[in-house]
Amino acid sequence: MVLQSSRSDDSGNQYEAADEWRALAPTEAATGAGDIYALLAYEEQMQTSNLLSLSRGTISSSDLLIYISAPFMFHQINLRVADVYNTTINGVNAQRSLYMMWAETIAAKFVSMTNWPLIGVKEDDLIDVYTTRITKDMCNPTTQVILSTSGNTTSITGFVVGATNNTCAAPIPVTIPGGNVTNLQGSTVEQVGNDPMTLWVTLSGAAKTFTLTTPIPL
Repeated sequence: MVLQSSRSDDSGNQYEAADEWRALAPTEAATGAGDIYALLAYEEQMQTSNLLSLSRGTISSSDLLIYISAPFMFHQINLRVADVYNTTINGVNAQRSLYMMWAETIAAKFVSMTNWPLIGVKEDDLIDVYTTRITKDMCNPTTQVILSTSGNTTSITGFVVGATNNTCAAPIPVTIPGGNVTNLQGSTVEQVGNDPMTLWVTLSGAAKTFTLTTPIPL
């Protein structure tokens, strides 16, 4: 998960944030009720689910772990803390900025459920991330799994990575939940700490087929 802070000329506080968040929360929007705690609870439920299912991809019989890495972005005003009211989070009552409330709620829940790393990235460094991602997206990358059945067990034994015309100026990331592939075929490997391994696949005119070292039972 990527945490990022950036500058903003806006002004605001936790109550203005609550008004904004309420518009995004169906139950809160319907009743017009709720406070910052209700919205933090909603955010915790939604983002924990998103992080665990999407931040590194979810495997299915038709789509092998397409890597999705979208950062959570906080503007500088979200660091405002000196004149805000106290909040009680995880049993501790203290003055907190909106960024602190989010981190102590969502990030704390995330690290309690997984040992994946949290990575802080400066906004300037995200320019390359966004540029590479849009280049990759414009290639319409695809993955197709290769299935094998033995008795009553069906497993994923490999996958095929392709794109429009099987060419892409940016590498295509595929996340592998365990093991490796038998041949990298010029791809590079990314793994930070206990993060699931990500294979960055380059295409230059032909799709690439990979065989897993450890088949994944379905």
